[in-house]
Amino acid sequence: QKIHPDIVHGQDLVFAGIWAYLSGFRPLLITCWGSDVNNYPTFYWLERLLISRALKSADLVTGTSKAIGRQAEKIGLEKNKWRLVHFGINLNIFKNKKFSNREKIIFCPRAIGPIYNTDILISAFAIIAKKEKEVKLALLENIQDENYLLAIEKMIIKYNLVDRVIFWPKISNKKMVNYYNRAEVVVSISSSDGCSVSVLEAMASEKKIVVTDLTYIKEWLLTKLAKRRNIWLVPLRNVKVTSEAILTVLRLPSKDWQEIGKMNHQLIIEQADEDQSFTKLNDIYQGLL
Repeated sequence: QKIHPDIVHGQDLVFAGIWAYLSGFRPLLITCWGSDVNNYPTFYWLERLLISRALKSADLVTGTSKAIGRQAEKIGLEKNKWRLVHFGINLNIFKNKKFSNREKIIFCPRAIGPIYNTDILISAFAIIAKKEKEVKLALLENIQDENYLLAIEKMIIKYNLVDRVIFWPKISNKKMVNYYNRAEVVVSISSSDGCSVSVLEAMASEKKIVVTDLTYIKEWLLTKLAKRRNIWLVPLRNVKVTSEAILTVLRLPSKDWQEIGKMNHQLIIEQADEDQSFTKLNDIYQGLL
């Protein structure tokens, strides 16, 4: 009441979006995250009611994938109120840089937690490590669940991978590109994602990527490649297929990947450049005033 905002923007639907709706201020802009709409059936009845009403009352709703928009429409959002706006990738930072690695590195940029299926990655890596003696797995020291971390550490000991799994410390976004570029393969096998920024950062860095076959990822496949791939898709929580996909990518010669890596970078330029996203959001703000 003291601020009297010109626009109220709820940056996620389930919490900020609902509170923005309940504030009564208009115009109302809401940004949906993947979990907001993908997990809708699991919320209790009052949450579902408020989510539905917030979507119906919003002047515009944004999200980072067309898949999120389709889910929001199923809950009650009017189709003409949806806008696709990515969080945006800073292409001055995320690009390909040459690193001279002595060993091949598989890098998972996601937090260590159940939703990111680190246990499946460890099990898959146990298979890979027996076939590729020089490869290592790098996990990000970003702990979502301490008990889950303990279980992961026990798995690493059980599979005799103590010398093969490394934990890279959390660093600033500007330096994360060095982690991507040190990696031969980037892996993201989460159970749910609206549109993974980590995957887009890896694409911008021209890395080979193995990712869960979630709905949003279809929007980033280059169909013109015919039998070749720009992203390797694996089923959710499937150790065998995940290990096979990572092995395939590891063994793909760099000369066969360079052109596709550049195409992935170009795709980010065209669809998820940070400056482009800022411009889209500014245009939305101006249109609501």
